[in-house]
Amino acid sequence: MARLPKLKPCPFCGERDAFVERADFSSAYVFCNSCSGKGPTECQESDYEETPGERAAIHAWNKRKRASKNKEAV
Repeated sequence: MARLPKLKPCPFCGERDAFVERADFSSAYVFCNSCSGKGPTECQESDYEETPGERAAIHAWNKRKRASKNKEAV
């Protein structure tokens, strides 16, 4: 089985304390323990995935832009 990509830091807080959580039997999302940030819930891409939705959830988490550090009011 192909290796899963590594999780990038949380786009909300910048910490690396995140993991993939199963949403149900066919989907998953990434959750950050540091700030409770949650990535989008992604569905399995094939019937042969060991953990359905895990690869898609990691991909969605990793492609998100990091939150701006500029805290000025708009």
